Amino acid sequence: MMDKSFFNNLKLLFQTKQRVRERMGPSKGLISIVMIGVLSLTAACGAGDKIGIEADKNSGKGVENEAINNNAIDYENIQGISDNAVAENLNAEAQNGYGNEYQDVGSEKEYSNGLNSLLEGERVKQPGPFGTISITIPDGWKYKVCDVGEAGLYMGGDYGIIFWPEDSGENGGHIELAYAQFFGVCGTGLYEENLTLAGDKAYAGYYDGSKIWDFVCFEGVNEGVVAEAYAMDKWCDERKDEAMEILDSMTFEPDKGEGAIGVDGKGSDNVEIGLVASIKHITGKSGTIVFDQYEDEDSDIGELSFGEDFALQKKNGDGAYETVPVVIDGEWGYNDIAYNIEKNNTTEYEYDWSWLYGELESGDYRVLIHVSQKKAEGEHENYELYAYFIVR
Repeated sequence: MMDKSFFNNLKLLFQTKQRVRERMGPSKGLISIVMIGVLSLTAACGAGDKIGIEADKNSGKGVENEAINNNAIDYENIQGISDNAVAENLNAEAQNGYGNEYQDVGSEKEYSNGLNSLLEGERVKQPGPFGTISITIPDGWKYKVCDVGEAGLYMGGDYGIIFWPEDSGENGGHIELAYAQFFGVCGTGLYEENLTLAGDKAYAGYYDGSKIWDFVCFEGVNEGVVAEAYAMDKWCDERKDEAMEILDSMTFEPDKGEGAIGVDGKGSDNVEIGLVASIKHITGKSGTIVFDQYEDEDSDIGELSFGEDFALQKKNGDGAYETVPVVIDGEWGYNDIAYNIEKNNTTEYEYDWSWLYGELESGDYRVLIHVSQKKAEGEHENYELYAYFIVR
């Protein structure tokens, strides 16, 4: 059985895998990209590499491990590529296109417009629980807005806007601009370029000497927003400057949050039974708990099950969680029934809490779920797991 700390340190990647699985189905290719390190950190990335993960901005909880950095992604001692070769490509890029819009400031490129962008077009907004993302879409471009849980974001963001040149079609490659609680990349062959974009600092990531960036991470007032390239090499040479102007028109307003979403929190996993709990499809009245079980082939965890009983808790002003008062006068209870949790798979169950707690107001919540492990005939061990979420 794998070392328990391995699973604990990669909990965030398991949750990311689940979100990709929801959007893409059993697509092994993309899942393997998001899940770099789950099967073989050394084989996928190299022994000296680092993996960067943006920690959950809501709970502030990160992963404590030498191989994982829960602040801004920062790579040192990048292997497998010549920095000089990449710099030559980027310099050529600046002369052939970006030179009209960027100014070289040492190792940093500064976009000329920032928040004062004069780009004309339709102002498009996508609100979400962590804030509202807005960009300007000019003539000749198409877009699609993606709310939490909606199909459309292939790269793992929580919600956002995708856009592409009209003449290329949606299937001809696009840029995904999204808020992402968790964003992780492998450092092998990665070159980073500092930018000033959308009125604050940002950095672009290029792989293997490519002239086309794979991602742009926004920082400062725009922290948490990420732009990712999806097969845009088909039109990038001709339209890259327009694409950067669109990204430069972006604003992010954290104080204008709407909706609900699952977040990471303490106690959402248990390495003893190889189980992670998360929540999706959240409304003020209900939510779907997702159990992700990752038992190793050589282990014998035994049968796992859960019931219809649960407790809803809300974070108070001191940061502690308190049970939400019930709205029922008199006696109440749950059906005494057990549901099995599938091994090495996901199991989902929708909890309706409106009958017991009413419709939820804005706040930070968690659901307490009891899980039972069958040890031997007639013997069980009980565990408590939490699934965290926010309502705005």
